[in-house]
Amino acid sequence: MLSIPVIARNKDAVVPLEALRAEILAPAGLAEGGSLGAFCVRSIAHELEQVRLELHREAGTALVAFVAPLDAGRGAFVRSARWNVGYRGDALDSASTDALRLIAGRLEAATPREQDVATLTARFFRRPERNRDYLELTPGRKLYLRVTEVCDEDCLFCNATEGNANVIASKTDMRRVLGEVPYGGLDQVIFSGGEPTLVTALPEYVQMAHAHGAKEIIVQTNGWALREPGALDAYEPFKDRLGLGFSLHASTVALSDEMVARPGRHDGKLAAIDRAVEMGFKVKVTAVVLKPNLSHMPEFVRFCWDRWGGGICRLQLSFSIPRGNAWQQRALIPTFTEAAPWFVRCFEFGRTVGLRVESCQSCTIAPCVIPDYIDHLDNYADCRGTVLEPERKKPPGRCEGCVHDVICPGVWDRYLELYGDQELAAVRATSRPAATPDDTRAFYYVACTTDGEAPFVTR
Repeated sequence: MLSIPVIARNKDAVVPLEALRAEILAPAGLAEGGSLGAFCVRSIAHELEQVRLELHREAGTALVAFVAPLDAGRGAFVRSARWNVGYRGDALDSASTDALRLIAGRLEAATPREQDVATLTARFFRRPERNRDYLELTPGRKLYLRVTEVCDEDCLFCNATEGNANVIASKTDMRRVLGEVPYGGLDQVIFSGGEPTLVTALPEYVQMAHAHGAKEIIVQTNGWALREPGALDAYEPFKDRLGLGFSLHASTVALSDEMVARPGRHDGKLAAIDRAVEMGFKVKVTAVVLKPNLSHMPEFVRFCWDRWGGGICRLQLSFSIPRGNAWQQRALIPTFTEAAPWFVRCFEFGRTVGLRVESCQSCTIAPCVIPDYIDHLDNYADCRGTVLEPERKKPPGRCEGCVHDVICPGVWDRYLELYGDQELAAVRATSRPAATPDDTRAFYYVACTTDGEAPFVTR
């Protein structure tokens, strides 16, 4: 078992939804497509430590209800003997009120008599204990592993210089980490750093993830070590599931050198991408955006298209996270408003030629600033209104009622410290955004106990 947490920042557990559906929700008549008074149950999903029911009716109105074990300390619209039922949205009408009360009554009637609140919580809503070690997979069953904190570049924007908890520094730890997750339980394993290609065991790590059934494996790299002939050969046996994410921040040598502390690398990095495309790897190019290269981005996107065309599957513009080196160079971080028109030009070019140009959801302009381009957000998670990192905020008075709440990860605290929240404004509409998140908030938790118990897995 692990002796230290793989990821130090614990998040709330999620509901083991399939068991809850079978044992409580189905007997209560709560299933997708079922009727609930004037409403139809559109979807049921977990949202951290509660269950989210999206209800619709013919008039086109929607109601989002939440279910959790009884807790007098938490807000709820109606409580039964063992359940809290709440809602999100505008003021309730009588049909909505009836639906919420009906949910509470059905849940209470369907819950076995012997299951008290403590039993329900332990059975369906248990959190990993804070004094245990655990392995956490982020939304979409994605596991981010830093295989080193050493890097051969010192980029202006690097956010990995401010402390990282999920560093796996040995083959033994890597085997242990991957072994804690059931075979095939990983949608993605992402190897990052530092610069992961500096680790000679990286091809073995890729092989381990491949053998463990990971559906996709990604290596995030600056590409310099992969420029030499034969450098990619060790990864070729795994390219059916291996993607290479290259960082490249400009199309010119001069601007590229300005973005990193190691000049003279631009052409070598291009050669590495050339070779990866030629060999048929899935290739993504990521450009981190600061003021020095912001206005250059349309030219950069066109350069990438002219050089590689459909050989790259995605081109990602990453708004600089205000931490690490970027925070030390904070005067170089643009505002969302400054960046938006340049991002939009890139998105429009991608639409024209058929290249997927996107903005990383974790490192992006707030959706409300570019509401017409939500389909260009890399929605790795359906946030469902939840801020995933404690360093982010959705400022009160700015974000309530926004239709993009379900996909917005919040704004970094330090960005708000720099520029305030005046750029933010809730987007009001009658429907949710057209963007479809590429996964639902599927967290796995594997609590690695130290007392001889089998690991506890929820999903």
